[in-house]
Amino acid sequence: MKLWHKLALTFVGLTGIVLILAVILSRQSINTGFLEYLNNIEANRTNKVTYQLKVDYEVNGSWEFLRNDKHLWRQYLRQNLQSPLRRQQRRKMPLRLDQLGERFGEASRQNNRSPEFKRRPPPRGNRPPPPQDKMITLLDKDQKLIVGSKNQSSSASLIPIMIDENTIGYLRIKAFTKITDQLDQQFLRYQNNAFTKIAFIALGIILIGAWVLASYLRKRIERIGQQADHLMAGNFKARNIHVSTDELGQLEAQLNHLGETLEKNRTSRQRWISDISHELRTPVAILRGECEALLDGVRELTPESVESLQQEVLRLNRLVDDLHVLSLSDMGALSYDKEKLDINALINNVLKHHTEQFEDKNITVNLHNKNERLFIQGDEQRLTQLFSNLANNSLHYTRDSGVLEVTVTHSNNKVHINWSDSEPGVTDKELSQLFERLYRVESSRNRNTGGSGLGLSICQKIVEAHEGEMVAKHSHLGGISFVMTFDDC
Repeated sequence: MKLWHKLALTFVGLTGIVLILAVILSRQSINTGFLEYLNNIEANRTNKVTYQLKVDYEVNGSWEFLRNDKHLWRQYLRQNLQSPLRRQQRRKMPLRLDQLGERFGEASRQNNRSPEFKRRPPPRGNRPPPPQDKMITLLDKDQKLIVGSKNQSSSASLIPIMIDENTIGYLRIKAFTKITDQLDQQFLRYQNNAFTKIAFIALGIILIGAWVLASYLRKRIERIGQQADHLMAGNFKARNIHVSTDELGQLEAQLNHLGETLEKNRTSRQRWISDISHELRTPVAILRGECEALLDGVRELTPESVESLQQEVLRLNRLVDDLHVLSLSDMGALSYDKEKLDINALINNVLKHHTEQFEDKNITVNLHNKNERLFIQGDEQRLTQLFSNLANNSLHYTRDSGVLEVTVTHSNNKVHINWSDSEPGVTDKELSQLFERLYRVESSRNRNTGGSGLGLSICQKIVEAHEGEMVAKHSHLGGISFVMTFDDC
């Protein structure tokens, strides 16, 4: 079964179980509530009986006028329990002569009926309710029987009859335990059938809704699956345009982001291979040309020619070393021997080591560190490589008579280093690509003035290995500002 089939069946199955339970519980609730309603009506109807009993008790002074007189008790209940409208209709309706004749003939037929004749009981389920004298019993103040049914019932309720806050007796009303009236049963059947119909209609609506929801989810899931197939096939430009804010929409957005990342990585890898091959081919081609010129006798073997060969070999060696460092860093195999270091002293030493080079380009170096000692946990060799790369970067790309400003501050248990130089600057797009491997800004970075394009990538890896952060920003001096943050110790 597919997922949308399972979702639809689960949804419909759970809803069906809930509806069946609701129908069963509603039937029980309606029957119980209707019985309680009938019992409450019967209790309210006895108010007039209670009032009349109090009046007659005061007149007679005791219950002796009703004791064991069942005929009088039935008449008493009929007069006081019958509705006023029914009595008024009976008083206003005169008895016609033909009715008298019919009654007389009926009475004669009843008298002449054979003793074997037995009146058939009404069909089961349509039996009339029991007579009132079987349902209502009069008790004295000691709850002893005066008149009425002798049968005790656990469901019977006692209504006190009081005169001047003195209890003179009780009315024991037997509660209805089942519905016997035909109209009442018909009413209950109508209510239960109506609720059952509503349940079936609701189930039908739920079935339609489940089908619509399952179809919608199926289309969404199929769309996500198609995008995943495109990514597996190498079509990283496949995107889902209609992305919602629900969980499936978040998955679509993540797949879109995955496609963008894969496409970016593929482009970067292709450019990386192209750049590496170009970087390696250039010094190798120069070395080959120089060697061939020496072998053919075009150039003489002089110290200058040997120095030229050495420069190309060194350049090739630096490139190979940088690639090796990056590969070790990517694999997590680059070793770090961390210890407590004074970061200000380390930066000072690096800048002093490059003093002669900065002076040759007439670059002014300003170090702002308040002459205080700030310690971090780091590898001295790797951090020296970090600041040396930054110094070489400023030397190669800052114009003559420029400025290099290094600021070291401390706040919130963090050491902040701001390495800023003067023009030339870069655009926002170029700024975001400075840490990419083999990336060069075409207007300023080239093989003659710059390095291999791996120095800043190595710097970022070193900072990250020290659990720090390094970002590039536009410098207030017109060039680039590298901001680094380390935890102090």
